[in-house]
Amino acid sequence: MNKLINWLNKHVVPIAARIGSIRWLVALRDAFIAIMPAMMAGAISTVLNALIRDIPTQFGWTGFVNSMQWLIGINAVVWTGTLAILGLIFSFTFGYQLAVQYKVEPVTAGIVTLGTFIMSLPQNFTLTLKAGLAKGAVKTLTDAGAVVSGKDVSMWGFFNFGKFFGAYGFFTVMLMGAIAATIYIWLMKKHITIKMPDSVSPAVANAFTGIVPAAVALYAVGIINYLFTQFGTTVIEFIAKVLQEPLLGLSQGYGAVLLMTILVQVFWFFGIHGTNVLGPVLDSIWLTAQIANINAFSKGQDLPYL
Repeated sequence: MNKLINWLNKHVVPIAARIGSIRWLVALRDAFIAIMPAMMAGAISTVLNALIRDIPTQFGWTGFVNSMQWLIGINAVVWTGTLAILGLIFSFTFGYQLAVQYKVEPVTAGIVTLGTFIMSLPQNFTLTLKAGLAKGAVKTLTDAGAVVSGKDVSMWGFFNFGKFFGAYGFFTVMLMGAIAATIYIWLMKKHITIKMPDSVSPAVANAFTGIVPAAVALYAVGIINYLFTQFGTTVIEFIAKVLQEPLLGLSQGYGAVLLMTILVQVFWFFGIHGTNVLGPVLDSIWLTAQIANINAFSKGQDLPYL
């Protein structure tokens, strides 16, 4: 037994310690921690609506539910500004925390990764109707910015709020945001920036310093997103289908849960904060599934991950 412990101390513990100190993983962990207040507020709104709407409805207490509509409405508004847009919030905190780790201007980095996330979203929708529309309906739609061609109605600038702004976007932020942040940080470190005189206030100087790195980073990911649209898809849908959904599916088995639980405890046994070391993995996979379940429950839908 002592030989095993000595071997683990010599070979495994140093590797775990190095993994726990990788700046990208630390930034990812801290980015998830930073969205915790929004998560908790959204979770409270979901639990309250379960207590005053869903459970009473199951027992037929419609009078009570009707009397609590004001609180149900408030909870829905809180959910809309928290769990429903958690991917959007995370897109900023991820870039911000990466910049903090590399000691460059963080607010601009957060804006870059936020813009990267928005770029990855589908911005058009096309709807084929069963019958043509009356002239009045066509005028109403065209005034709103839609294009009506026969039975087809299409519009640019439409974001599927309920689908893409929540946990669905986590993996896209981690991949595309990482590309944009890498470019931004590299250019900042190489001092490929606009330098302002010392007489300029720090706030203005920092803003100008980030112009060139931010523009290059955003154009780089913009090109990637444009190329995906030429193949009839978007970055977020591609990543979700190819990477996110398979990983989430694999993570729901007992084996995966047991393995991660054992690894966390093994690290703790050797005096290493197991949750911190494996936090990026735990949050990337299980937190994504957890938020997806909470959002589905809030909408009265079946839970996708059990």
